Amino acid sequence: MPALTETPGTIEPERDYVVVVTRLTVRNPITALAFLRTVPAVRRQLRAADGVIHHGLLASLLRLQFSTFAVFESRRHLTAFVGAGAHRDVMRRLRGRFRLVEARTGVRRGDRIPRDWPAIHSLLTESDPVAV
Repeated sequence: MPALTETPGTIEPERDYVVVVTRLTVRNPITALAFLRTVPAVRRQLRAADGVIHHGLLASLLRLQFSTFAVFESRRHLTAFVGAGAHRDVMRRLRGRFRLVEARTGVRRGDRIPRDWPAIHSLLTESDPVAV
């Protein structure tokens, strides 16, 4: 599956943003398919949500792994997105069906926001991945 990315807003180099990166490993192929079925609804929610600047999904089906990346204007926008709609429903429905969840959230200046998946994945292993 190709990587899905969208940038509905403009990333300003000197501005601070809230950056979220996750890598989700599911337990089995059935859960991977269940996760994939949720993608359109979550993408619709992202497109309609206030304060979303950039978002992406990369699926590694053979590894049963999904990576997500999102840039929000503020923590308030992130909290509103996570706690509502399709995203909230998916996380409740799939709770307990992940083998591993890796996630990092923090503030990063616009000129330090990664633009490709290898750089995005490196945020998960940096000692201070999303510091300004």
